[in-house]
Amino acid sequence: MADSLIETIDKNVVERDIIRLENRRIHIEETIKDFLRKNDLNKKTITKEEEETLRRIVKNVEEYNKLKTLRYPDKFPKPQESISYFTSNGAKVIIRDEQDIRENIKIIANTVEKIPTDHLLNFLDENVRNKIVISKPGSVKLQNPKLNNDFETEKNLNKIYKELYDRLGEKTINLLNDQFLLAVEDDKKLLELLNKKDTSREGIIELTEKIIELKKVIYEKETGEEYLKPEIKLEEGSSNHFGGTTGKVLTIHTTPNRTFEEYLETIIHESTHQDQKSILNSKKEKYSFLKKLYEINGNLYLNKTFASYVNQIVEKEAFDSKNRVVNKLLEKIQK
Repeated sequence: MADSLIETIDKNVVERDIIRLENRRIHIEETIKDFLRKNDLNKKTITKEEEETLRRIVKNVEEYNKLKTLRYPDKFPKPQESISYFTSNGAKVIIRDEQDIRENIKIIANTVEKIPTDHLLNFLDENVRNKIVISKPGSVKLQNPKLNNDFETEKNLNKIYKELYDRLGEKTINLLNDQFLLAVEDDKKLLELLNKKDTSREGIIELTEKIIELKKVIYEKETGEEYLKPEIKLEEGSSNHFGGTTGKVLTIHTTPNRTFEEYLETIIHESTHQDQKSILNSKKEKYSFLKKLYEINGNLYLNKTFASYVNQIVEKEAFDSKNRVVNKLLEKIQK
């Protein structure tokens, strides 16, 4: 505990260092609690050593909280302060202090297991998104700010997301993946493309279109609703940007030396997002809870760290699908 956190801070800090610092902060807080449990601080006197230990702990926490915002504003952005403005018709609108929202998210995350599902959904939908929550005629209107999530808030949001997703029951994406893998067995054309391992532009487009075609058949059979079939495009991309979909256009980014297996991973990942976008168009009550989770996650998308990015609902489904489906498809190639 005597080591200062300043010694661990570097101007060129990378994400893993931020995570390490955050874990260090948690360790310090636990040390404080343990110190207070083991020492009767209500007694009239404490030893010089006890006092010095407590001072060092407090100093380290203060240093961490001060430096993390100054050095790493992208990871720990300052919350927007409360401001007010008047609309064109003279109504006053007060935008809430963003720190209040962050604190509310933290409180909810710490007790999330005890909170009813409807209350959690309402909290995320009404109290976190950028909405005016009081709009009675003649009254002052209270508006939520657009969140600029910090490192800790994203962790808390993912904790809430996970709890809600766990309550979902049957996972539609898993069911669609099961049916897809069964259908591959009888799809000679897809098996042929898989074994061909063609990484040319034409080959990647043909494979992507075939996978989307099969997913469309499965989705419409399973749900009884129309699949959102996208246009397929290939674009030159960076080494860390492999693809994306708007719902209308699914893009695969090409990079030199990418393997067939890597392209296949991207296709399955992005086609899972295409499944999600199709579910967002569903009119059936059966999918209303899942739709709401997708909508909320879309409005509160997390990307401060790789961990928060991959563990949010829409990305976890895509990564889990990629890992499971691609492994099964590669087994078929090896036969």
